[in-house]
Amino acid sequence: MEFLDLVQTSLVTPVILTFILGVIAALLKSDLKLPDQIYQGLTLYLLFAIGLKGGAKISGFAFEEMIIPVIAGLILSTLIAAWSYLILRKAVRMSVINSAAICAHYGSVSALTFITGQTFLDYKGIHYEGFMTGLLSLMEIPGILVAIYLYRQNDPDSHLEEGTKPSIWHEILTSKANLLLIGGMIIGVICQKKGWEKVGPLFDTPFHGMLCLFLLQLGVMTGEHLRTVRQAGWRLVLFATLMPLLNGFIGIFTGAMINLSLGGTTLLGILCASASYIAAPAAIQLVIPKANPSFYLTTSLGLTFPFNIIIGIPLYFEMARAICRNN
Repeated sequence: MEFLDLVQTSLVTPVILTFILGVIAALLKSDLKLPDQIYQGLTLYLLFAIGLKGGAKISGFAFEEMIIPVIAGLILSTLIAAWSYLILRKAVRMSVINSAAICAHYGSVSALTFITGQTFLDYKGIHYEGFMTGLLSLMEIPGILVAIYLYRQNDPDSHLEEGTKPSIWHEILTSKANLLLIGGMIIGVICQKKGWEKVGPLFDTPFHGMLCLFLLQLGVMTGEHLRTVRQAGWRLVLFATLMPLLNGFIGIFTGAMINLSLGGTTLLGILCASASYIAAPAAIQLVIPKANPSFYLTTSLGLTFPFNIIIGIPLYFEMARAICRNN
């Protein structure tokens, strides 16, 4: 019953209800949709805000406190991409191209799932380490690199001209998501708590309202991709539902083993369970243009994202609480 109470708590927050409204609007074929400029502006605001706030929190931690979680996060994101590729090839029976594209999304992480997880923990008054925002930024990259490597190693038609290599790495490493998260984090570290207090009225108080608007549009996009679920096939639908549970459990177990707090362990599980739909699609469109967007967007955005924010986050919290209690 306690888990059901957590799910209910998650569902009755304005953030989740706004997302559900967007999904319903898309399924009803409503014309409800935010203008692209506003949606892009909200994306920039949210990414910079979590980077800035995370940086201010990181300034209170010593380097030796962060190094083990950082190493663990990088290893986890690399391994998740690798075993996702193997499962997609062997069990889901996807092509090399589409397996590499999808594994890039699951090896990378979702900033919005992370933010929703933070909101859930804040609502329940659960402490978590400030450096988790830095981990979010770092865990976006390894899975994409693994996917590119696997694609080039296993697809005989994947020939990449030497002159295009810099643009690939440039696209991954200097994407707006990473620049805003890392740049905001660096600014937060330099300015510390006093600097954060000066901009808090802009980046803290309105944050959840902005997140509601963003998730309204994301709900519309999710609803649109749900229409292509049949094309994905039952094996891929099962993958998009079960992989977050497997990856989330492994992340939670790892967090408990490296002595993260209950909140930090939950967030590491959420990061491992999430699937990227900002950084990964941009890289895949550049590197693997023949991959089918209806597959990788339907799984990451249409299935895994709503599963995580509605059911997954309270479930991962309950898992973390059980494991941390017994550790």
